[in-house]
Amino acid sequence: MPRLDPDIIARDIDALLASCPELADDETLRHDMIEGSTEAFDLLSLIVRRVGATKALAAGTAEYGKEIAERKARFERRVEAYRTLAVKLLRRANLPKAELPEGTLSVRDGAPKLFISNEDAIPDALCKLTPSPDKTAIREALEAGADVDWAALVPGDPVLTIRTK
Repeated sequence: MPRLDPDIIARDIDALLASCPELADDETLRHDMIEGSTEAFDLLSLIVRRVGATKALAAGTAEYGKEIAERKARFERRVEAYRTLAVKLLRRANLPKAELPEGTLSVRDGAPKLFISNEDAIPDALCKLTPSPDKTAIREALEAGADVDWAALVPGDPVLTIRTK
């Protein structure tokens, strides 16, 4: 199959529609003529196959990413276990530092950590409140005819649906 060039196909469609103005009013005839006279449907078929193949690659990559993330988490747990063991050994030996050929280990008390036992009991003055737009309420207000200069309903992007089942 020759290379399917979207620019050439677009020019072929434009030429077909220009030479047959009656196609503008008949979707079925326009569909059939474009399918029979251009490579548009060959390109669309190729696109559907490539979307499917790319989705499979994305799914496989996501699964592989999960496996790698699990592996990374195991390694991080192992590092933490080794560090905990080193702290225990240094504390047991009452040594604040150990100089080794591989590196120097030192242990000190950590900074105090904050522990909150009941978040509901914290006064508002000690809480961060982050306002954010209620987009649902704003949309409803605009759809009801509200006249504001700080928001608007704009046309959405085209949506392509590909059904393969």
